[in-house]
Amino acid sequence: MKNLTSWGLLLFLGGYLFSCSQSPKTENQETLAADTTKQQVCSYDLLKDSARIAWTAYKFTEKIGVNGKFDAFMFEGNTATQNPQQLLESLKLQVLVSSINSANADRDAKIKKEFFGTMTTSDTLSGYIKEIGTDSLSIAFKMNGIEKDIRAAYKVSETEISVISNINISLWNASPSLAALNKVCKDLHKGTDGKSVLHPEVLLSLSVPINKVCQ
Repeated sequence: MKNLTSWGLLLFLGGYLFSCSQSPKTENQETLAADTTKQQVCSYDLLKDSARIAWTAYKFTEKIGVNGKFDAFMFEGNTATQNPQQLLESLKLQVLVSSINSANADRDAKIKKEFFGTMTTSDTLSGYIKEIGTDSLSIAFKMNGIEKDIRAAYKVSETEISVISNINISLWNASPSLAALNKVCKDLHKGTDGKSVLHPEVLLSLSVPINKVCQ
């Protein structure tokens, strides 16, 4: 009889504990569970004021780089998209030549006057995205009044767009402008071999931070 009573007590306690552990969810708990399953919606926009357009020209026979940037430019394109790739698809850009900055005022003045100043269109450079591939894209780039398609490598993330391309300015009939610049910088462009050389290849790069907002 004692054993039976003990077993009954154990069953009663077990049932009580089980019922406590399976208590129904409160309204607050159900609301919290619903909130955690709610999917966030994010939008992306370009931080245009933090963008950077840089260039590298090459002097001397051994092709030593000279770096610079443009400080003034204007963007057009999609804003507040739900996919950062869409920001790149519609991107258009116009650069003010007068804002060229190589950290050398004398050099900048010569580039403005002798290089860009001898072109048909001397105040702006412009470009827009024509086609985007898996790892490269096509840009319609306009300089010296001539528009040519160039290929560029690119990367798009949730935090930044970056584009980089090597161009040859002779494609824009800019060889005479290059020669004019090299003439006034003749001694400065002499390398170890004594030859004054300014190469037609220029590296262009664009980087634009992206602002991500989720709700």
